[in-house]
Amino acid sequence: MGTSFKHFLFSSPVGGSRNTYQKREFGMSISLLALVLTTTLQPVPVGDDEADWKQAIASSVATLVGNQESLAATKKVAEVQEWPYEGVYREGGQIPPGYRVGGTAIVMRSLVEIPGLKKDKSRTDAVMRGLSFLLDESLRSPRMGVGFKGGYDVRDWGHIESLETLLRMRELELIPGGVKKRCQQLTEDLIATLIENEIPEGGWNYSRRRRGG
Repeated sequence: MGTSFKHFLFSSPVGGSRNTYQKREFGMSISLLALVLTTTLQPVPVGDDEADWKQAIASSVATLVGNQESLAATKKVAEVQEWPYEGVYREGGQIPPGYRVGGTAIVMRSLVEIPGLKKDKSRTDAVMRGLSFLLDESLRSPRMGVGFKGGYDVRDWGHIESLETLLRMRELELIPGGVKKRCQQLTEDLIATLIENEIPEGGWNYSRRRRGG
C-alpha cells in the first residue's frame, strides 16, 4: 500500500523543484499514519511490538511536522502553515489553492487523531498554523469561492477536506476560544458554498465539462 499510495499522493511533474527524498519520506509518513488510524480499534500490541509502534508513530509525526511549508508568493520568509497536496494538476504552473487547502486539512486530521496532542507543543503549534491557513485560504476569492472554472477545478475538494477538519477539531474541542467564531462562520460558509457549487443534476465532481447544466 505504501508505495502506490505515496506515488499517487506526492508524484509531481518532471522538472518539479521538490526534493524527491523528502517527498517520499513525507508520503511514507502519511501512509503509516493512515494505517495506524485504521487499526486503533484493534487490541493494543504488547512487548517490543508496542514499543515499535510508538517509535513509528513518533517518527511519522515528527516528519509531518517537519515538512510543513509555505507556498506564499512573497519574497519575505513566510511562516510555514501548509501541507500542499502535490497532484499532477497545475494552474498557471502552480499548485492550485484547492490542493493546498485540501492537503493541509488531511494532514491536520492525522495529527489531531494521535493521542497526546496537547502535551506536544511542536505538533500543537503546527496544527494551529494549519488552522490559520484554513481560515485564511479555504474560501479566498476568486479561485476558492463559488464557481467552477474550465473542465477541471479542485476547489470543492479543498472545501470538503477543510470542512471535515473543522468539524473534527470542534468535536475534539481543539479549536481555541479566540478563533471559535471564525471557525463557526467558515464552517457555515463552506456548507453554503458546497450547496451553491452542486452540479444541477446532483453531486459534486472536480472534473466536468462546464459549471452549469
